[in-house]
Amino acid sequence: VGDADADEDGANSREGQPPSSRTTTSESAASSKTRADGDVAALAASQEGPDADSTPSRQKSVSSPVGDLGDDGSAAERTANTTEAAEEVPHRPPLLKHGRCARRWEEGMLDSWRGKHIRDREGYKITRLTFDRENTHSRNMGKVGMSYRRVRSPYKTFVVRARGPYWDATSHNAWHRLAVQYMAWISYRVAARRIGVEGQGGTRPIYLINCTMGDGGLTQGWTDLGDARCSDEPGVLNATMEEADVVIDAPREGLLWDLAWVSGFKCGPSGMFRDFVEHFRRKRLEEVKPLPQHQPLGCFVDRRGRDIRDVENRDEFLGQMNQTFASVRIVAATKDHSTSDLINLMDGCAVIIGVHGAGLVNMLYAPENASVIEIVPKDERPRYYRNLSVLDGRRYKAVMDDFFLRTNVTVDMVNLREALDWSLKIRKDV
Repeated sequence: VGDADADEDGANSREGQPPSSRTTTSESAASSKTRADGDVAALAASQEGPDADSTPSRQKSVSSPVGDLGDDGSAAERTANTTEAAEEVPHRPPLLKHGRCARRWEEGMLDSWRGKHIRDREGYKITRLTFDRENTHSRNMGKVGMSYRRVRSPYKTFVVRARGPYWDATSHNAWHRLAVQYMAWISYRVAARRIGVEGQGGTRPIYLINCTMGDGGLTQGWTDLGDARCSDEPGVLNATMEEADVVIDAPREGLLWDLAWVSGFKCGPSGMFRDFVEHFRRKRLEEVKPLPQHQPLGCFVDRRGRDIRDVENRDEFLGQMNQTFASVRIVAATKDHSTSDLINLMDGCAVIIGVHGAGLVNMLYAPENASVIEIVPKDERPRYYRNLSVLDGRRYKAVMDDFFLRTNVTVDMVNLREALDWSLKIRKDV
C-alpha cells in the first residue's frame, strides 16, 4: 500500500503532478488519469432472496450549515483556529466503537449492505448491493455499489475484479491504491459472508487488475492480499474465469476515499481495518528484524525535488528535528519498493512527520506506538491522513501553515517546535 508519494490534491482533484528530477532519493508520481466511463449506479435497497441482510437501513447523515457531521452524529464546526480539536488526536483510541462507527468500520458493516437478486441472460444469479457513503460532504454523497455473480457451487474461489476511479488500482500513489485495495478486500468479505462461506477452509480470493491502465503494472500490495493477476496478460482472463465459483465487481468509489472530507472522525481503532492492513504488516514478523528502540527516531517523509508541497526551508526544518530527536531518518519511498522494503524503511520510527502527501500512508508500516505529524494548508486542511491515523489507532497532530496544496511551503519553526515537543510528551505518556 505504501510506495511513492505521488500527489493527490485533497478536495480539489485526484490527478497527480509529474515529479521533477531528483539528485538523491526520489518518489514516484501518479500520472494523470482518465476517469473510467460511467459510475456504479445507485441500486435499489429492496431485500430479496435468502441471503439478503436483515439489518435495518440507517438514516442518512446530512450536511450541516456549521460544518461536517462528526461520526458520533454531532456537528464538527469548521474553523480556521489552529487549535481545533478535530486536527489533533492526542491520546490513543479507542474513541468510539459502537453505533454508526460499528456499522461502518467494524465487522458489522459486512452485514449492512442492502441489495437485491436478479438473473442475467445466461441464468446466473447476480446480487447487487449498495452501502451508504459518508454523506457529510458534496464529494461523498450517495451510495457505493458492488455486485457478485454465482457461477457454480461449492463456492470456493472468488474472482474480484478490482475497479476504482482514475484507474487507481495500478496507481503509484499509495493513498489512491490503498483505497482500491480496501474496496476489493471488503467486497470479497461481503460476498463470502452473504453466501455463507466466510472463513471456511479452501475459500480464497483472486484479484484481477488491468495492469496496462493508469501507471501500469502489478503495483505494491496486491500480492500481499492474495493471488493477484493482470487481466490483460495473454490468456490470464479466460483462465482465471475458468477457476471462478463467484465473480465480484468491486466498488469504484467510497469507503476509505470518503474519509478525505470527514472532520471530527472518531471511529478508531478499527479492528476490521487493522485486519486488512495486517496482510501487509505481517511481513514485519516474517522478514524484518526490529531495530533497538533505546532512543526516539524522527522520520521525515521527504518531498525534495517535487513540483508541489516541498519544504523550502528544509535545512532549518531538519536542523530542528536533529535538535529534538536522538537520530533522524529521511524517508523517500519509491514505486520500486516492496512491502518488505517499506517495513524496513519505517522500522524504528517513533514520530513520522511530513507535508500532506501519499508518503504518509507509510505510517501503516511503522511501529504501533509511532505518532504522526502532518503539515497541512490551514485554509484547505485535507483529512486523509488524520483519519487514517484514527483508523489505525495512532496519535496525530496537524501543523497548519500558510500554503496551498499546489504550492511549496516554508514551515513556521514555532509551530514545528510545538508539534515536535508534543510528540515527545505523548511518547512519555505511553
